[in-house]
Amino acid sequence: MMSVLERVRAELVEFLRDGDRWKSLLIDYHPPIVERLWLQWNEYRVCLHKIHPCTIEEALMHPHPWPSAMLLVKGRYEMPIGFSRTERQPTILNKLMLVAGSSYEMIDSDVWHSVAPMGGAGMDRHGYGQTLGPNVTKQ
Repeated sequence: MMSVLERVRAELVEFLRDGDRWKSLLIDYHPPIVERLWLQWNEYRVCLHKIHPCTIEEALMHPHPWPSAMLLVKGRYEMPIGFSRTERQPTILNKLMLVAGSSYEMIDSDVWHSVAPMGGAGMDRHGYGQTLGPNVTKQ
């Protein structure tokens, strides 16, 4: 997925020029609130997220049932990572503090994470402080 993310980074300016391709979604059922812009690109979905501040205790711990890669463009966030093969909350295995320029992938559907922007809203490409970045998921 990291190689796909690099291809998206190379094409992002062109994607942004074509505003009609983008769809939007407000995700507000649980903190953090996420503003998402997304477009379909080949067999991938490219997302830009603006992630609003919340505490790490409030942040939704969740799995990604599809492979994805993220780049934090601006800001910083705290990200606990856990593992669970069930719907039960996982045991936290480690915690990362990510800053602008950080990238990561989630390729195992049993790995969970949450994100809490620090110092302001976060934006990532996926798709997390003010953060801006792309998130790329395989559809």
